[in-house]
Amino acid sequence: MRQNKTTTITDWHCHILPGIDDGAKTLDDAIAIASILVDNGFSEVYCTPHCMKGVFENTPEIVRQAVIALQAELDKVEIPLKLHVGMEYFLDEFFPQQLNNPLTLGNTNYLLVEAPIRADPKRIKDFLFTIRRRGCTPLLAHPERYEFLAPAAPPITAAQPDGSNILHVTALSLPAGSTLTTATPITVTLDYTLDSYDNGYITVKVVEMLPGGSFRGLADASANIARGIGTLTLIIPFTPAELNGPTDLGLLIEGRTDSNPRTPPNIFLDMPNEALWHYEP
Repeated sequence: MRQNKTTTITDWHCHILPGIDDGAKTLDDAIAIASILVDNGFSEVYCTPHCMKGVFENTPEIVRQAVIALQAELDKVEIPLKLHVGMEYFLDEFFPQQLNNPLTLGNTNYLLVEAPIRADPKRIKDFLFTIRRRGCTPLLAHPERYEFLAPAAPPITAAQPDGSNILHVTALSLPAGSTLTTATPITVTLDYTLDSYDNGYITVKVVEMLPGGSFRGLADASANIARGIGTLTLIIPFTPAELNGPTDLGLLIEGRTDSNPRTPPNIFLDMPNEALWHYEP
Protein backbone atom coordinates (compact mmCIF):
# COMPACT_ATOMS: atom_id res chain seq x y z
CA MET A 1 0.00 0.00 0.00
CA ARG A 2 1.35 3.43 -0.96
CA GLN A 3 1.75 5.80 1.97
CA ASN A 4 -0.10 9.12 1.83
CA LYS A 5 2.20 12.11 1.56
CA THR A 6 1.54 15.52 2.99
CA THR A 7 1.65 17.74 -0.09
CA THR A 8 -0.29 20.43 -1.85
CA ILE A 9 1.10 19.99 -5.36
CA THR A 10 -1.63 20.17 -8.01
CA ASP A 11 -1.46 19.43 -11.74
CA TRP A 12 -3.82 21.84 -13.50
CA HIS A 13 -3.40 20.42 -17.00
CA CYS A 14 -3.23 16.68 -17.50
CA HIS A 15 -4.37 14.30 -20.25
CA ILE A 16 -4.83 11.34 -17.94
CA LEU A 17 -8.36 10.23 -18.83
CA PRO A 18 -8.00 7.06 -20.94
CA GLY A 19 -9.14 6.76 -24.51
CA ILE A 20 -10.77 10.14 -25.11
CA ASP A 21 -7.95 12.20 -26.62
CA ASP A 22 -4.23 11.94 -27.42
CA GLY A 23 -3.26 11.36 -23.79
CA ALA A 24 -3.57 8.07 -21.92
CA LYS A 25 -4.73 5.35 -24.34
CA THR A 26 -5.79 2.69 -21.86
CA LEU A 27 -6.80 2.36 -18.23
CA ASP A 28 -3.40 0.84 -17.48
CA ASP A 29 -1.75 3.94 -18.99
CA ALA A 30 -3.88 6.20 -16.80
CA ILE A 31 -3.07 4.25 -13.65
CA ALA A 32 0.64 4.36 -14.49
CA ILE A 33 0.47 8.14 -14.97
CA ALA A 34 -1.39 8.55 -11.68
CA SER A 35 1.22 6.45 -9.88
CA ILE A 36 4.07 8.56 -11.27
CA LEU A 37 2.29 11.77 -10.25
CA VAL A 38 1.78 10.58 -6.68
CA ASP A 39 5.38 9.36 -6.43
CA ASN A 40 6.48 12.86 -7.41
CA GLY A 41 4.39 14.61 -4.77
CA PHE A 42 1.13 15.40 -6.58
CA SER A 43 -2.11 14.98 -4.69
CA GLU A 44 -4.66 16.53 -7.06
CA VAL A 45 -5.07 16.55 -10.83
CA TYR A 46 -7.40 18.46 -13.13
CA CYS A 47 -8.29 16.17 -16.02
CA THR A 48 -8.24 18.31 -19.15
CA PRO A 49 -8.85 16.36 -22.36
CA HIS A 50 -8.95 18.22 -25.65
CA CYS A 51 -12.20 19.67 -26.93
CA MET A 52 -11.59 20.13 -30.65
CA LYS A 53 -14.29 20.01 -33.30
CA GLY A 54 -13.87 17.07 -35.68
CA VAL A 55 -10.92 15.63 -33.73
CA PHE A 56 -11.76 15.22 -30.04
CA GLU A 57 -15.44 16.05 -29.61
CA ASN A 58 -15.58 15.71 -25.85
CA THR A 59 -18.48 17.17 -23.89
CA PRO A 60 -18.73 18.14 -20.21
CA GLU A 61 -20.82 15.03 -19.52
CA ILE A 62 -18.29 12.72 -21.20
CA VAL A 63 -15.51 14.21 -19.07
CA ARG A 64 -17.51 14.03 -15.83
CA GLN A 65 -18.30 10.34 -16.36
CA ALA A 66 -14.69 9.59 -17.32
CA VAL A 67 -13.41 11.29 -14.16
CA ILE A 68 -15.84 9.33 -11.96
CA ALA A 69 -14.81 6.05 -13.60
CA LEU A 70 -11.07 6.68 -13.33
CA GLN A 71 -11.34 7.91 -9.75
CA ALA A 72 -13.04 4.64 -8.82
CA GLU A 73 -10.21 2.65 -10.44
CA LEU A 74 -7.54 4.67 -8.62
CA ASP A 75 -9.34 4.16 -5.32
CA LYS A 76 -9.41 0.39 -5.95
CA VAL A 77 -5.63 0.23 -6.28
CA GLU A 78 -5.16 2.70 -3.42
CA ILE A 79 -3.50 5.48 -5.40
CA PRO A 80 -4.21 8.63 -3.33
CA LEU A 81 -4.83 11.04 -6.19
CA LYS A 82 -7.89 13.30 -6.25
CA LEU A 83 -9.27 13.93 -9.74
CA HIS A 84 -11.17 17.03 -10.86
CA VAL A 85 -12.99 17.73 -14.10
CA GLY A 86 -11.73 20.12 -16.74
CA MET A 87 -11.30 20.59 -20.47
CA GLU A 88 -8.75 22.07 -22.86
CA TYR A 89 -10.73 24.06 -25.42
CA PHE A 90 -9.32 24.81 -28.87
CA LEU A 91 -9.74 28.45 -29.90
CA ASP A 92 -11.17 28.12 -33.39
CA GLU A 93 -14.34 29.18 -35.19
CA PHE A 94 -16.34 26.54 -33.29
CA PHE A 95 -15.22 27.66 -29.84
CA PRO A 96 -17.98 30.26 -29.24
CA GLN A 97 -20.52 27.41 -29.30
CA GLN A 98 -18.70 25.77 -26.38
CA LEU A 99 -19.24 28.84 -24.24
CA ASN A 100 -22.95 28.01 -23.99
CA ASN A 101 -22.01 25.26 -21.53
CA PRO A 102 -18.31 25.47 -20.67
CA LEU A 103 -16.57 23.06 -18.34
CA THR A 104 -14.25 24.98 -16.05
CA LEU A 105 -11.48 23.46 -13.94
CA GLY A 106 -13.32 21.83 -11.05
CA ASN A 107 -15.18 24.33 -8.89
CA THR A 108 -13.10 27.27 -10.13
CA ASN A 109 -13.98 29.76 -12.84
CA TYR A 110 -10.77 28.94 -14.75
CA LEU A 111 -11.26 27.89 -18.37
CA LEU A 112 -8.28 26.17 -19.99
CA VAL A 113 -7.80 27.02 -23.67
CA GLU A 114 -5.20 26.51 -26.39
CA ALA A 115 -4.72 28.38 -29.65
CA PRO A 116 -3.38 27.45 -33.08
CA ILE A 117 0.39 27.96 -33.04
CA ARG A 118 0.29 30.70 -35.69
CA ALA A 119 -2.95 32.23 -34.50
CA ASP A 120 -3.76 35.88 -35.13
CA PRO A 121 -3.01 37.63 -31.80
CA LYS A 122 -6.01 39.95 -32.23
CA ARG A 123 -8.35 37.01 -32.68
CA ILE A 124 -6.98 35.29 -29.59
CA LYS A 125 -7.37 38.51 -27.62
CA ASP A 126 -11.01 38.70 -28.73
CA PHE A 127 -11.61 35.12 -27.61
CA LEU A 128 -10.06 35.78 -24.20
CA PHE A 129 -12.15 38.92 -23.79
CA THR A 130 -15.30 36.93 -24.62
CA ILE A 131 -14.37 34.34 -22.00
CA ARG A 132 -14.01 37.08 -19.39
CA ARG A 133 -17.40 38.51 -20.32
CA ARG A 134 -18.91 35.08 -19.65
CA GLY A 135 -17.58 35.23 -16.10
CA CYS A 136 -14.63 32.86 -16.57
CA THR A 137 -10.90 33.42 -16.24
CA PRO A 138 -8.98 32.09 -19.28
CA LEU A 139 -5.84 30.03 -18.78
CA LEU A 140 -3.77 29.79 -21.96
CA ALA A 141 -2.09 26.40 -22.27
CA HIS A 142 1.36 26.02 -23.85
CA PRO A 143 2.27 29.75 -23.87
CA GLU A 144 5.79 28.87 -25.03
CA ARG A 145 4.39 27.84 -28.43
CA TYR A 146 3.02 31.20 -29.48
CA GLU A 147 5.22 33.64 -31.37
CA PHE A 148 3.16 36.64 -30.23
CA LEU A 149 4.07 35.86 -26.61
CA ALA A 150 7.78 35.42 -27.27
CA PRO A 151 10.24 38.02 -25.92
CA ALA A 152 11.06 40.78 -28.36
CA ALA A 153 13.85 40.01 -30.77
CA PRO A 154 17.22 41.56 -29.92
CA PRO A 155 17.96 44.80 -31.75
CA ILE A 156 20.11 43.31 -34.49
CA THR A 157 20.46 45.80 -37.31
CA ALA A 158 22.93 45.95 -40.18
CA ALA A 159 23.27 48.92 -42.52
CA GLN A 160 25.70 50.68 -44.81
CA PRO A 161 27.13 53.92 -43.42
CA ASP A 162 24.94 56.04 -45.68
CA GLY A 163 21.83 54.19 -44.53
CA SER A 164 20.93 53.15 -48.05
CA ASN A 165 20.56 49.44 -47.26
CA ILE A 166 19.13 48.35 -43.93
CA LEU A 167 18.53 44.93 -42.42
CA HIS A 168 16.73 44.39 -39.11
CA VAL A 169 15.97 41.13 -37.29
CA THR A 170 12.34 41.25 -36.14
CA ALA A 171 11.76 37.77 -34.68
CA LEU A 172 13.64 34.70 -33.48
CA SER A 173 11.99 31.32 -32.92
CA LEU A 174 14.44 30.78 -30.06
CA PRO A 175 14.28 33.72 -27.62
CA ALA A 176 17.54 35.42 -26.73
CA GLY A 177 18.97 33.97 -23.55
CA SER A 178 17.69 30.44 -24.22
CA THR A 179 19.82 27.37 -23.60
CA LEU A 180 20.09 24.75 -26.36
CA THR A 181 20.70 21.12 -25.47
CA THR A 182 19.93 19.34 -28.76
CA ALA A 183 19.70 20.00 -32.48
CA THR A 184 17.21 22.85 -32.86
CA PRO A 185 16.17 24.52 -36.13
CA ILE A 186 16.32 28.28 -35.60
CA THR A 187 13.91 30.52 -37.52
CA VAL A 188 15.01 34.11 -38.14
CA THR A 189 12.60 36.71 -39.52
CA LEU A 190 14.02 39.98 -40.78
CA ASP A 191 12.94 43.13 -42.59
CA TYR A 192 15.17 44.64 -45.24
CA THR A 193 15.47 47.74 -47.38
CA LEU A 194 17.58 47.40 -50.52
CA ASP A 195 17.80 50.53 -52.66
CA SER A 196 21.40 50.66 -53.92
CA TYR A 197 21.26 47.45 -55.97
CA ASP A 198 18.75 45.58 -58.10
CA ASN A 199 19.43 42.25 -56.41
CA GLY A 200 21.08 40.93 -53.29
CA TYR A 201 21.87 37.71 -51.49
CA ILE A 202 21.46 37.38 -47.70
CA THR A 203 23.08 34.73 -45.52
CA VAL A 204 22.29 34.31 -41.82
CA LYS A 205 24.68 32.14 -39.83
CA VAL A 206 24.65 30.62 -36.37
CA VAL A 207 28.18 31.04 -35.04
CA GLU A 208 30.12 29.92 -32.01
CA MET A 209 31.51 32.82 -30.00
CA LEU A 210 35.24 32.31 -29.41
CA PRO A 211 37.68 34.05 -27.06
CA GLY A 212 39.03 37.40 -28.20
CA GLY A 213 35.91 38.40 -30.09
CA SER A 214 36.32 35.88 -32.91
CA PHE A 215 33.73 33.36 -34.02
CA ARG A 216 33.27 30.13 -35.98
CA GLY A 217 30.39 29.40 -38.36
CA LEU A 218 28.24 26.36 -37.53
CA ALA A 219 25.16 26.49 -39.78
CA ASP A 220 23.55 28.94 -42.18
CA ALA A 221 20.65 29.66 -44.52
CA SER A 222 20.51 32.00 -47.50
CA ALA A 223 18.00 33.67 -49.83
CA ASN A 224 17.88 36.10 -52.74
CA ILE A 225 16.30 39.52 -52.36
CA ALA A 226 15.34 42.22 -54.87
CA ARG A 227 15.43 46.01 -54.75
CA GLY A 228 12.79 47.42 -52.43
CA ILE A 229 11.41 46.77 -48.95
CA GLY A 230 10.53 43.26 -47.84
CA THR A 231 10.40 40.58 -45.14
CA LEU A 232 12.38 37.38 -45.20
CA THR A 233 12.20 34.25 -43.04
CA LEU A 234 15.10 31.79 -42.94
CA ILE A 235 15.30 28.46 -41.11
CA ILE A 236 18.80 27.52 -39.97
CA PRO A 237 19.19 23.75 -39.35
CA PHE A 238 21.46 24.07 -36.33
CA THR A 239 23.13 20.91 -35.03
CA PRO A 240 25.66 20.78 -32.17
CA ALA A 241 27.67 17.98 -33.79
CA GLU A 242 30.77 20.19 -34.15
CA LEU A 243 30.64 21.49 -30.58
CA ASN A 244 32.76 19.84 -27.91
CA GLY A 245 31.18 21.30 -24.82
CA PRO A 246 29.31 24.27 -23.34
CA THR A 247 29.65 27.44 -25.41
CA ASP A 248 27.90 30.65 -26.42
CA LEU A 249 26.23 31.16 -29.79
CA GLY A 250 25.40 34.24 -31.85
CA LEU A 251 24.16 35.34 -35.28
CA LEU A 252 26.15 36.63 -38.24
CA ILE A 253 24.28 38.40 -41.04
CA GLU A 254 25.92 38.93 -44.43
CA GLY A 255 24.63 40.56 -47.61
CA ARG A 256 26.20 40.43 -51.07
CA THR A 257 25.39 41.39 -54.62
CA ASP A 258 26.91 38.07 -55.68
CA SER A 259 25.74 34.65 -54.48
CA ASN A 260 29.33 33.37 -54.43
CA PRO A 261 30.19 32.86 -50.74
CA ARG A 262 33.78 33.87 -51.49
CA THR A 263 32.65 37.37 -52.43
CA PRO A 264 33.14 39.74 -49.48
CA PRO A 265 29.87 41.07 -48.03
CA ASN A 266 29.15 44.47 -49.56
CA ILE A 267 25.52 45.21 -48.70
CA PHE A 268 25.07 44.22 -45.06
CA LEU A 269 27.41 42.91 -42.42
CA ASP A 270 26.53 42.45 -38.79
CA MET A 271 29.43 41.07 -36.78
CA PRO A 272 28.31 39.18 -33.65
CA ASN A 273 29.29 41.25 -30.62
CA GLU A 274 27.36 39.37 -27.96
CA ALA A 275 25.98 35.89 -27.41
CA LEU A 276 22.31 35.27 -28.06
CA TRP A 277 22.11 31.69 -26.78
CA HIS A 278 24.05 29.20 -24.70
CA TYR A 279 24.69 25.58 -25.67
CA GLU A 280 24.85 23.02 -22.86
CA PRO A 281 25.27 19.36 -23.92
